[in-house]
Amino acid sequence: TAIDPWPQETFAACLNMHCTGWVIVNAEQQITGFILSLIHTKECHILNFAILPAYQHQGLGCQLLMHALREAKEEGAENAYLEVRASNTVAIALYQKARFFSVGIRKAYYPLIAGKREDAILLACNLNSEQ
Repeated sequence: TAIDPWPQETFAACLNMHCTGWVIVNAEQQITGFILSLIHTKECHILNFAILPAYQHQGLGCQLLMHALREAKEEGAENAYLEVRASNTVAIALYQKARFFSVGIRKAYYPLIAGKREDAILLACNLNSEQ
């Protein structure tokens, strides 16, 4: 079982570092999804991205990701990068649909419970290629 690697303080620090973020809210104005990215030297790093389980498989994640990538391209980014848990096959499929491809593995990148760790797959996307 995975543990949450991002405490609230980390989110706050990210926002103070000029990260860009978008949220999806439901009719009750509750956050149901978010994405955070950082653009530096023509590269966009997707730092964190999540959709609440009750709102998954409705196309919201795809829309949010594509919006973030379009915005990054408009800001001058040429490539986007992210890490994803090797076990997160649903997210990997979403990223592949958005033209991300594997460029490497980060061994023991994510913490798991009981002191174990999980590999991350490093994915990249050329924002200048045709969709």
